[in-house]
Amino acid sequence: MTDKEFRHLRRADLIDIIYELQKNSDKLQHENDTLRRQLEDKELKISKAGSIAEAAVSLNGFFECAQATANQYLQEIHRVRIKTEQKLEQAEAKAEAIIADATEEAKRIIEAAQAESDRMSGHTISAQEEQPEVVDDARQKKQA
Repeated sequence: MTDKEFRHLRRADLIDIIYELQKNSDKLQHENDTLRRQLEDKELKISKAGSIAEAAVSLNGFFECAQATANQYLQEIHRVRIKTEQKLEQAEAKAEAIIADATEEAKRIIEAAQAESDRMSGHTISAQEEQPEVVDDARQKKQA
């Protein structure tokens, strides 16, 4: 921001900017202090190591911890995979049940429609049988 833009900001906006900058500064200072302590600890460990063999022994603990973490991560992945497979199986079973229900409902609807069609066909034939003169009149009008 330019000076001109800063001058046009309200006091509350400036206070918010200062507050955010202060929070960021505090966070960075804390991070800097933490990193300094870690660096000092590492320098102390290196100075104590004295030899490559001693350094290798102290690194051994680090590698054991890393291996344990990797094993834990792999176990969690395996657990999640099993849980996902179970959910997939449940979803597939539910889908099959829905399809079976839909198929049954479709059969029922088709049977009902067929029965209604048969019933309607029966009425048409009986109407033709009962009133042949109406059918004949309709045919003559159609031909004319």
